[in-house]
Amino acid sequence: MATNGTVQDQMVGWVSAPSQRSTWDIIWTCLSIFLLCSWRAVHLNLPTPEESLDEWNEFRLGSFGMVPYWPKKPLLVKWRRKVVWMGVICLAPEAGVGLAVNQYLAAREARDKANRAMPDDKFTMAHAFYANMGGITIRRVQPRTAQLGPGVEEKSSFEATDVVSGLDGLTDPDLLSTIQDVDIMDKSHSDVVTKLLAILQSTWLVFNSITRAARGLSISQLELATMAFIICALVMYGFWWHKPFNVERRHIVVKLARAGDNHDVAEICALSGRVPDFAIKRDLAHMIVPQAVRVEKSNDWAGDLAFAATYTTGLFFSAVHLAAWNWRFPSPLIQILWRWFATAALVTSLSPLYMVPLVMLTADARDRWAGSYFGWDTPAENITAVASLFMFAIYIISRLAVLALTFYCFRSMPVSTYEGVEWTAFIPHFGS
Repeated sequence: MATNGTVQDQMVGWVSAPSQRSTWDIIWTCLSIFLLCSWRAVHLNLPTPEESLDEWNEFRLGSFGMVPYWPKKPLLVKWRRKVVWMGVICLAPEAGVGLAVNQYLAAREARDKANRAMPDDKFTMAHAFYANMGGITIRRVQPRTAQLGPGVEEKSSFEATDVVSGLDGLTDPDLLSTIQDVDIMDKSHSDVVTKLLAILQSTWLVFNSITRAARGLSISQLELATMAFIICALVMYGFWWHKPFNVERRHIVVKLARAGDNHDVAEICALSGRVPDFAIKRDLAHMIVPQAVRVEKSNDWAGDLAFAATYTTGLFFSAVHLAAWNWRFPSPLIQILWRWFATAALVTSLSPLYMVPLVMLTADARDRWAGSYFGWDTPAENITAVASLFMFAIYIISRLAVLALTFYCFRSMPVSTYEGVEWTAFIPHFGS
């Protein structure tokens, strides 16, 4: 036991956290925001029934019974799908924004169409999102009369066929059951804890960065990129506000089939399928090469708005990185590389501004080149496609280079970057 008066037994009051922050504190704070926000922002479509079972390979361990040791392939596919999309959102948030806008417009169009068809019923955005993500399945049952024996009254049985349908199927008056929007949202596995942690981390980073800028303290390039990502994640979450989160089971609606019903083979499919998260022919190709795919839809602006949202978000995300134009870098070469790659990403984000005049100038050209390879008909489409793909490649290379330079800059940072702001430590967050 220490003697009275020694250092070991001295009494102290409130002890504040250290005024310095470490490199790992900065990295961990930013990465946690990327992980939490991307997890919350990504609203995937329903998995297959096999994937939703969450089955594991097991072995028997004596009296303890079966012990799981490795997930089965369907569960691994579901996890991989989530991780891949989280990575896409982190590296290219504009792709997530474009997808969210496109799905929102498609759901709004489906909702309005259903409400016009059945004005007495109230179809909401939750209905439309849930149907478009593969959540509503119509089971068509066909009455079949069976003779049970002499003097016995005939009885009807049913032969069932599973039909995956969108919101249009719910407007059929022959449905024997319905689904309410509250039941849809009840299926949504919205994690309040994860949402709260994402809000706390994001709020702390924004307030901390604003305070540091007001005091003339430096912030890292990673923190700058993270704040831009937060804005993109909020936009994604806003457009996906009514889309159920992490729903894994379908709702079956029963319909009594009639003799004259059209049983189109293309309409009937097994319940083992999944609605693609990113319909290539409607979304990705149109965003990269706007002239490549013509989509037949009642709202001609839907694809254009998603296309505009993708490029606008990319423009914003690239422009934010230019705020570090005059910051201190580990070396003049790194600063020049940062400026060049950030500018290249910004310029390629502006490609629609000069791609449209290019299409107009080549619209009357007669010669067709590369049409047999790309499958497009007019010179304008060919030239636009080649130029768009070239710009897209430059954009991807520039963004990856900026990302690499972002972490390389931790090799040498200004001293004020690691100086902490005392009062922000009282806001709950991860890191110092």
